[in-house]
Amino acid sequence: MMMRFRPASPVARLSATASRLGITVLDSPGDAGAWPDENVAAIVSFGEHIVLGPDIGDHGLRADVLAMALIVAAVMGDCETDHPCEITAPAGYVLISRTRVPPLSPGPSELATLLARE
Repeated sequence: MMMRFRPASPVARLSATASRLGITVLDSPGDAGAWPDENVAAIVSFGEHIVLGPDIGDHGLRADVLAMALIVAAVMGDCETDHPCEITAPAGYVLISRTRVPPLSPGPSELATLLARE
């Protein structure tokens, strides 16, 4: 039986997923002078690059932001496609805020969130 190595943390697993998808994940420089504002947790660029904001050291928030950024990268485009899940970003950029949505009620959305976190 072949054993596969599974990175320990959710952030490491999400980073590995991004790498397999050809998406570059970078940390913003410590000097965040050019960063849009303190509420922006990540910038997704053209569905190919994710820059994580400064000072999101909390692993839970970091994992949530990276998971959201990966989903955004997968469904964003620069023009409308009439797909119900599309995110249209004509300039090629999407900003993700640090604000977490309230916990989900039991049901399909809770299962989807659980799967994304695993």
